[in-house]
Amino acid sequence: MKFPIHRCARTKQILSELLVCIVISFILFVFSSGCASKVTRATPDWLLTGESPAAEIAAPAEAWREAQAWMADRPGSDALLALGESMLPLYRSRTLLLIEPQLMETFKAGQTVVFYGDGGSLVAHLLVAKTGKGWLAAGAANAECDQVLVTSSNYLGTVSKAYELTAVRRVSDLGLIGTMREGSAAVVSANIVANAP
Repeated sequence: MKFPIHRCARTKQILSELLVCIVISFILFVFSSGCASKVTRATPDWLLTGESPAAEIAAPAEAWREAQAWMADRPGSDALLALGESMLPLYRSRTLLLIEPQLMETFKAGQTVVFYGDGGSLVAHLLVAKTGKGWLAAGAANAECDQVLVTSSNYLGTVSKAYELTAVRRVSDLGLIGTMREGSAAVVSANIVANAP
């Protein structure tokens, strides 16, 4: 089949423009994917809900005393030390999170919950949206939602209070809460308050 010359020229022009669009889209995709961690993102709507408590800045011994008093009045509550930077700017690494159980029917987008994620590790992330099988969650600093949904079988508690610990020295991150639970305020101060870098 033969096409008139003007149609072939027009077809070549369309294909050329389409190819340019594809190449530009590909370059933008690669650039944005490769630089996602360096690009400043707008604060997501689900972070602005005010459903997660802001962290109070406190010395470790003071935070632990307040945490113990708070937990004594709330059966089933617990304290966990948040590690990592997925919850910035809401919570920094080494923020003491006080959690308590809550009925899943009362969950709201923007609440920070603690649940068992991939490989059984504890995760403290924000609720994003309810699905038919559970809740989507994501770190405040993460561009994507977690792979694991929050369900009644992996949910541990909802963050009700948070303390950003001051002057924390690099003791074992995993043992910090154990140290806080086992010791007196003086032992806590000696073990985790830093006078040196």
